[in-house]
Amino acid sequence: MGIRERIITACRDLSQVRGFHGVTIDELAARAGVSKRTIYRYFASKDEIIAATVDEFLVEMDRYVNEVIQTGMNPADMLTAIIRRLQENGRFITASPGFSDLQVRYPHLWKRIDDFRMGKVRFMLEVIRQRSNSPLIRETNPQIMSAIILTVVQSVLTPDFIIRNGLTFEETVNQVSRFFLAIMSQER
Repeated sequence: MGIRERIITACRDLSQVRGFHGVTIDELAARAGVSKRTIYRYFASKDEIIAATVDEFLVEMDRYVNEVIQTGMNPADMLTAIIRRLQENGRFITASPGFSDLQVRYPHLWKRIDDFRMGKVRFMLEVIRQRSNSPLIRETNPQIMSAIILTVVQSVLTPDFIIRNGLTFEETVNQVSRFFLAIMSQER
């Protein structure tokens, strides 16, 4: 693993526990096994490290979603696999300290994440409609179905909603996905 990747990995590890704002350059350097000077050779600021960490994760998730879709798995298995990967590799974002930091202290990064997830949800909805055996899914107007699901994602899977209601990202996404999986399996 190269130095840049070690710094990003250190940011992921530390922000999972301390949030993005709580991580210091000294901690990043120690965790990555490099000097502060070396960090500044690769990144101009802590904010740049955080942005690179989020961007790298979005690229990884984009690649994974595309791989899952290419397998041809059924919609329920596809959704389950993607959520599992998000929970395993995205803890640095979805853990309470980092999750609230994004919306409050790094709104530009939250917007990147939100734009990414909205684009992926739209794309996956089309794939799900094409692959679903559920008459309910196949016969529902795509614009209505998209509006319903996107509204739920933007209203419920947000730091504000989750923290305000004393939930965790994992339990919230699990309940939302169970709800949608039940709808996808409905027969008329």
